[in-house]
Amino acid sequence: MSTTASHKVQSIWYTRCPVPTPLGIAAHLGWLDSEFAGDGITVRALQESQHATLHHAHIDHSLDNAFRQGGSIPALWARAAGADTRAIALTWVDEAQAIVALPEAGLKRPRDLRGRRIGLPRRDGERIDIFRAAALRGFVSALSLDGLGAADVEWVDVPASNLRAPVPTPATREAAFSHPASLSSRRLYAAEAAALVRGDVDAIYVKGSLGLETAHLIGAQPV
Repeated sequence: MSTTASHKVQSIWYTRCPVPTPLGIAAHLGWLDSEFAGDGITVRALQESQHATLHHAHIDHSLDNAFRQGGSIPALWARAAGADTRAIALTWVDEAQAIVALPEAGLKRPRDLRGRRIGLPRRDGERIDIFRAAALRGFVSALSLDGLGAADVEWVDVPASNLRAPVPTPATREAAFSHPASLSSRRLYAAEAAALVRGDVDAIYVKGSLGLETAHLIGAQPV
């Protein structure tokens, strides 16, 4: 993210995506605090700030003296938008990623996706639609394995809920867990999974344990 040399740095900020990262472990073990304590620098977590405006820096990299470990999509967007930021290292989180479809669709290989309806989540309220970009990249990569491209499939927008969880109330808590085997408490891929079940699309992209759990709930299988 941004840096400044106009005055002595008294504090630095860090932020990370909600996935396992070395940065999260280092912060939990106090390594960041001990590393900078000798220089009189305080290390702060962006997510713990009470100022909502600062939270935008996780996406747009607008905060001076801050560093972030997370997905590449916000970093690429911020740099393209002119942010004073740079990549200092690359890491990889080994997690499940899959293109899934219902068994009756008969999709076994990426080449079977030719001419099919591909569901892409769309969240108009998000500054950057991270999960749409991830799904698009996942599909394009899968298609390329069998010599296909983006023009070989039909892209279908799937309106999805905002990523920010609603303010919890007794009613929302009860609704979320009243049916543990339903999609109600699995918001991230609920819209895409519902579109697949309704027959609006033929295949969707999921990742991580929550994505695989959602696919299992509806009986979807990897392509």
